Formats: sequence, C-alpha cells, structure tokens
Amino acid sequence: MQPKKVDPLGKLGQRRSDPAKVAQNLSQGLQQTIRQLDLTNVRPSELVQIAGALRREGLMSRDVYWQFRNSATQPDGTPRPDAPIDFLREVRDRAREVKAMSRGSGSLEAEQIYAEFSFSARGLNLLAASMKGIKVVDIRV
Repeated sequence: MQPKKVDPLGKLGQRRSDPAKVAQNLSQGLQQTIRQLDLTNVRPSELVQIAGALRREGLMSRDVYWQFRNSATQPDGTPRPDAPIDFLREVRDRAREVKAMSRGSGSLEAEQIYAEFSFSARGLNLLAASMKGIKVVDIRV
C-alpha cells in the first residue's frame, strides 16, 4: 500500500532518489554513523538518534521521526530495553500485522500511516547499504 505522503527518505526507499547524491549532502558525522549502521543489530536508542539527525537534515518527516521514537518504547509507553534488535525484521513483521488488522477492520488508514514509516525504514536501509557498497536487504512485505 502506498502512504498518503512519502518523506524524502521514503522516496529513497522507493528508489526515486539516488542514494549517492543523498549521502553527499549529509553531514560528515551522519555519513560516518550511517556507514557503521547495521539495521539487523541496532539498539533502539541508536535508531532514535539517527532518526533525529535525519529529521534535522530534512530527510525524515516529523510523523516518521515519531514512529522511530515509538519503536524505542514498549506498548505501555515505558522505554524498551536498549538491547540490539533486528530492526528490519521488526519493520517487516509489523507491516504484515498492520496490513492484516487494516484488512480485517475495513479501514486502510493504519496501513497507510505505517507504510510511510516502512518506506522510510527501507530508505534508511538502502542509504546505509549504498554507503557501505553492499547489497541491500529488502524488507518489503
């Protein structure tokens, strides 16, 4: 499902932007952080920091940034343990859950909202892989 709007990082995830061009416009510190990023083994606090930096650089919408922040909390709102997670698997699994719930309820709103976050996660994954010169792991459902 396509989201109602897609932020710049999400467009990268849809391959509408060249990751090399996007990477050139990032600050040196953020470039280095993303080059070292392993989204299959990342702490939630690291994701929030990276999302904040991408937000400040204009590559992430406010809504997607808040979804990254929410991924670092448990359903009751308390902080999630800061142990490494496989973020790509979590995004893929959650996209399947949201899709099933949306179809079951007859409302596609939740699926559209999550799609924006999913596209941005794919964009971050593509950006990191291209900066490392490795093949991207696809997280589409």
